[in-house]
Order: sequence, then C-alpha cells, then structure tokens
Amino acid sequence: ADGAAAGVAHPWAEGLASALARFDRAVDFKKLRGIDVSLSAGVGGAGVGGAATGAGGTSFAACPPEAQRALLYALADRNHIRDHPAVVLLLQQLAREETAAPIAAGLAAGAAAPIAPLPELLWPNRWGRASRARVSYSKLSESDPESDGSSSAAGSGGAAGRFVPFGSVVAASGASVRVTVACAAELVASLPLWGVRPRSDAEWAVRALRPVDVVVLREGERALLQARLEDADGKGLPSRERLRGALVLAPPPPAIPADVHKAVVLQRDGALDKDQMGQKPPLLMPKREVTRWFDSVAEHTKAAAARAAAKAEARTRAELDKGDQLDEAVILPAGTKRRAAQQALEATLERDPALDAWLEEMSEDDDEYE
Repeated sequence: ADGAAAGVAHPWAEGLASALARFDRAVDFKKLRGIDVSLSAGVGGAGVGGAATGAGGTSFAACPPEAQRALLYALADRNHIRDHPAVVLLLQQLAREETAAPIAAGLAAGAAAPIAPLPELLWPNRWGRASRARVSYSKLSESDPESDGSSSAAGSGGAAGRFVPFGSVVAASGASVRVTVACAAELVASLPLWGVRPRSDAEWAVRALRPVDVVVLREGERALLQARLEDADGKGLPSRERLRGALVLAPPPPAIPADVHKAVVLQRDGALDKDQMGQKPPLLMPKREVTRWFDSVAEHTKAAAARAAAKAEARTRAELDKGDQLDEAVILPAGTKRRAAQQALEATLERDPALDAWLEEMSEDDDEYE
C-alpha cells in the first residue's frame, strides 16, 4: 500500500488485531474462512478516505469500537455464525465497552447502561448470488413423489436420497484423480464412498466409487486432494476423459455416517469457487433410483467378498494338497546314516523275477531244511 493508505490503516491495526484475537478465542467450534473488508470512519468531520487526523483536528489513533464490531460481525456473517450465542455475547461485550466511557463521563451513578444495537449488513447478499444467498439446505423438503416419509429419512436428518455436491475432478490419469473440494480435505479423505457423476452423463447417472490411497495436497479455501478410485458398483471405472470435470457428491446415509454427511453439508456452504460446487443445490433422486444405487453397491460388495473367499479357499486347498505329498528328502536328508540304510534296504529288495518264482516253489515246512 502507498504511504497515505498506510497512514490511515496503521492507527487501527492494534485495535483490529485485538478484536480479531478475541473473536478467535470465542469461536473454537468452527474452521473459519477469511474475508476482504474495507473500513473507514470520520471523526470531527473527516470523510471517507480522510487522513489520520479529522477535519476538526481530532485525532483518531485508537480504532473506533464501531469498526471493531463491524469487522467481527462481517467475519461472523461470512462463516454463517452471526446468530451463534458466543458471537452475540462477544458483540454485546464490545457494545458495553463502547458505551462505558460516556457513562463514566456524564451518566449518573446507578443508571442503566445503554447497549448499542448490533450492526446490520448493508449488502445482505455479500457472500453469494442474490437468488441463492444463505440457503439453508437442511430445511429443503423431500420433493420425491414416490417417497412416503419413512423413518429412514427422519433418522438420517432428512438426508435420504440427497446426494450433496462438494467438489469436482480437476485432473485425471487412469484411476488416479485430483479433486478440489468445498470442505476440509481431511473430512473428504475420511469418506468411505464417493458418488461421482461423469462429465456429460445424465443427472441421475451417479456412480459409486471407492477412494483409496488418499493424499491431502492442500487445505484451506481451495482444498485439493489426490486419490485412486476403485469400482464400488460393478460397472467399471469411467474413462479418463469422462472423469476429468466429473462432479463429486457425498452419498446419503448409510453409505457414509450421518454425522459426516451433515459436516459436509455445513462446511461446503459458502464456497464461491465454481469448481468446488459449494453453491450447487443437492441432487434429489427418486426413491426408486436411490434403492437401485444402494442395491448395486451391496451386490458388488457381496460379489467381491465371495471372490475373495473363493481365492482364499483355493489357496488353502493348494497348500493342503501340497502338504499331503511326502517328501522323503525332507524327512531323511541325503548323507545321513538312516538315509544310507534305507537306500541299502531298497537295493536288497530289488530281486530277480526268476528268483522270486523259485522262492515261491520252495516249501515253508521246517522238514525241508533237515
């Protein structure tokens, strides 16, 4: 920044840093996203963009409490927690500190301290498009005409049949893909199953793929991870051209745990990168299609388990058959005394057939030897 801008911003740096530190200590339940914000205030007649001293000669070296509250309110709204009790309490504390000085200067003892109202947004659609700002997807009703409101939908928090987009494939090579995601990369890496809709496929043509060997490449607002995909529904892997640009979705429970599904829905909301699909509405599939999707996954899992069991059984049978064959070399190693005695006995027993015929004609009676 140039010198004039630095002169205006520098006197407020300490106050804003202190307010942000208090906000960071109060909010320990959410991974925060940053904001771009521009603040200016006039003191003694100074206008927007004024110097470090107002037109009336009044210095405003200390950051105005109103600016601190406005910054914290904008940061809380960016993270969709402006109505959280911890944030409201922090803003009220700043409001009391804001009115403490006038009270000490001129108010009578024992009078009630007026609390300044909470700030209001001048641009309520700051963090999204005007038509889709701050959409609460958890309140969307199931529009499936075939659904009868079964207990499974209520038990999973209304997530039955809802595939939630959270990223897209930016690069693909064989079965390895790189995916940019709208939520924490570690959270995506913990998902046991992904729903992937290849590029230019039908809306409901969601494939079930299992990520393995997941590596987190980058965290933050542009989280990136790499994984190797395996077939999970028995339809094979899509080609590299179809995987590049494919939409990645979080399948509904019980494909993934219900709490993990809720975490994906919460963290993805607000991402503005078009590749992260944070503003894309969930894919609501009919109950018949969802049942077919889960059946294909279950059948493929069962078939894969049967193939693995057959391979293990064949391997065990081969080992048993090999163990039934007697290896005399292992029992009596060559060169030992017992092995030499056995070889001599075998050589002695190898007799001439004519000798065997003559011995059979001989009588076994003892009188023949007298």
